[in-house]
Formats: sequence, structure tokens, C-alpha cells
Amino acid sequence: MSHEGKVAVVTGAGRNIGEAIAHRLAGDGAAIAVVDLDQGRADKVVADLTGKGVSAAAFVCDVASPEQTVTAVSAIYAHFGRIDILVNNVAISDNKSILDIDLATWQRTLDIALTAPFYFAMCVAHKMVEDQRAGNIVNVSSTT
Repeated sequence: MSHEGKVAVVTGAGRNIGEAIAHRLAGDGAAIAVVDLDQGRADKVVADLTGKGVSAAAFVCDVASPEQTVTAVSAIYAHFGRIDILVNNVAISDNKSILDIDLATWQRTLDIALTAPFYFAMCVAHKMVEDQRAGNIVNVSSTT
């Protein structure tokens, strides 16, 4: 599938599945906004992509923070001038059982796994609507 001329935003793109998604979309011709909480991991993925001639940029964001999400989406849009694809891939996993987590950990898990994809999608969808541009939003989930 060709994504030539499109801009894809991938959250949690600093490693694992998100990194693989970023590389796949780049291989299909998309420019990539690498969103991750860890600057070093995001920069490494961007370096890998730009080394292959892909237009890519890193954006550090704690997706559980609505303020950081708004800032990241605005920065991505300012950098690339458009957003066509969003892959909400970010996840959290501490591999603890229900007997071992506290309420703050549970809330952080909900904020990252449920609220963040909703809010990131809403912010991106607003940009797509403002531009009168159809786009794609994909949400990746986990059994964790």
C-alpha cells in the first residue's frame, strides 16, 4: 500500500511494535512523526529512518498528559504541515498482578491505555477536519 506524500504519527514508536510500525509506514512512503516518552529512543528511530532517506522527526510526549498531547500534535502539524495517519500504539506494562498494584498504578494504566488514545485521536481528528482531509486512525491495544 502506498503512503507517498502522507504523514504518519506513531505513538510509542521508540521501540518494539511502534518502531516496527514506523519503519513499515516509512517503507510505504510516509513521513514519520516518532512519538515517545524517551527522547533517546525516539532519536534513535529517527536516525534509522532518516538514514534511509525518510522524512522523520522525534516528538517527546507523555500521552497521559492532555497538555503534552496538545503540544505534541501542534508541533507535529507545524513540522510536517499535515497529519494523515495516526497509530495509537503507546502502552504500559509493569507485569504485576491485581494483588500487587496500587490505585495510582491502575489509574496511570487507564490514562495511557484508554484515555490517551481517545484524546490523541481527538486532537489529530480536529486537524484532519480543519484541513478537510480524510485520514486514518488506528488504535493498537493490549491484554495487559
